[in-house]
Amino acid sequence: MTLKFAVAVDRLQRMQLATIVGWACCMILVMFLFQWCELRGMRKAKIVVYACCVVLVSFSLQWWGCGPLRPGDWALKLRFVKHRAELEQLVAMTDEDRQMTRIAPDFLWTQETDAWPRPESEWGITETRWDEYRRIFRQVGFDAGVSRGENDVMVFVWAWGIVAGEDSISYLHCGASAGVSVVREPACTQRRETGGGYYQGSKSAGYRYRKIGDDWYILEQFN
Repeated sequence: MTLKFAVAVDRLQRMQLATIVGWACCMILVMFLFQWCELRGMRKAKIVVYACCVVLVSFSLQWWGCGPLRPGDWALKLRFVKHRAELEQLVAMTDEDRQMTRIAPDFLWTQETDAWPRPESEWGITETRWDEYRRIFRQVGFDAGVSRGENDVMVFVWAWGIVAGEDSISYLHCGASAGVSVVREPACTQRRETGGGYYQGSKSAGYRYRKIGDDWYILEQFN
């Protein structure tokens, strides 16, 4: 089973599901409103209701279609197997560059600051080193880069939404055990096959994870 085939199947399944659910909801709404209009003798209102529903569904499907396709776990696991060497290389590189907390194709954060842009002397790594990261990002399609905690590394795969309410999926690598005071992803402390819930102190920011290899997880974050 190739990665391209898995992605294609995953995309088709999601398109079919979204289309069926969207039209089913629309039909239920139309039937309800038609009955309501019929009981009140509002025949002309039926046309207005139908037109509004069509417009609503059209905009909804366009919004869904314009967004980046959310990859399923099946495709993510195959992609992980295919590019595990590059993922391991990124982890090793961030181990050497522990002063960095975020390395993206177009910006850099360090433990000292996340202000950007800033002078090259304050980047935290050289431009040559940054180009090494960007070469791997382009090679495997990880356009959002990597994020590093104390010992754990996230390689971003997919994201959708505005920053405050963004949903994202990443490959999470859990490093060696850290101190009790160090904040880590739940997957790295629980070490289970699957898990999910809300982050401590939040009623909206949540997570879901699935183990795909030694110290590796698919991590979905949502808000």
